Amino acid sequence: MADDSKPAGDREEMTPIPGVEPARPEVPARATPPAGRGRVGAALRRRIAERPVVYLAAGVVTVLLLLVGGTYVWKEWAVRSLERRFAAERGQLSTAQRQALGVQARDLLRLAARPLAWAVRAELLRGNVGQVDDYFREFVRERGVNAVLLVGPDGKILLATNRKLETQAADAFVSKTIIEAPDVMLEEVGGVLRLGVPVMGFDRRLGLLVIDYDPAAKR
Repeated sequence: MADDSKPAGDREEMTPIPGVEPARPEVPARATPPAGRGRVGAALRRRIAERPVVYLAAGVVTVLLLLVGGTYVWKEWAVRSLERRFAAERGQLSTAQRQALGVQARDLLRLAARPLAWAVRAELLRGNVGQVDDYFREFVRERGVNAVLLVGPDGKILLATNRKLETQAADAFVSKTIIEAPDVMLEEVGGVLRLGVPVMGFDRRLGLLVIDYDPAAKR
C-alpha cells in the first residue's frame, strides 16, 4: 500500500522518467601516487629482487679467494719443506764427505811420512844433517804441508822448515803425547793434522819427525 502522506511533488521526483537513465552516485576516485614515489618503489623492489644475486656473487668471490689463498699457502709450505729437506740432505752429505776426506787424508799422510822418516833415519846414521834439511825443503812444497821439523833426542828442535823454531824446546809447539809416543801418533789441532813419527836407530832413538798437514789447503 503506497504511502499517501508524502507530498505529491516528492513522489513525482522519485518516479523514473522513461528513456532517461537515473544518475548514479559519484564514487570518489583513488588518489594517484606521485610519479617520483612510484619510481623509488620500483627501484627498491628491483634492488630487493637483485640482492640474492649479489649475495651469491659475493659468496663465489669469497670462495675463490679462499681457494687461491689456500693454494698459495700450501705451495709455500711445500716449497719450504723441500728446501729444508734438501738442506738437511746436503748437510749430511757434506758431513759424510768431510769425514771420508779426513780419513783419507790421515791415511795418505801416514803413507807419505814413513818413506820420509826412513830417508831421515838413513841420513842421520851417516851424520848428514844437511841432506835431511834438503828433504824437508822439498817435502814442504807439497800441497797441504804447512811445516816439517825434527826434534832431537834432547827435546829441542834440530831442524825445521821455519828457521825461527830451531834450537827451541819442542814441547812449546808439540804436545807431550806426540813427543813421548813410542809409535806413530796423529793429532788434529784446529783443523790441521799433526803427525809424529819416531826415528829409531839401531839401539836408540835418533829423533822425532813432526809434520803439520792441512787437508783443506788449496795449493
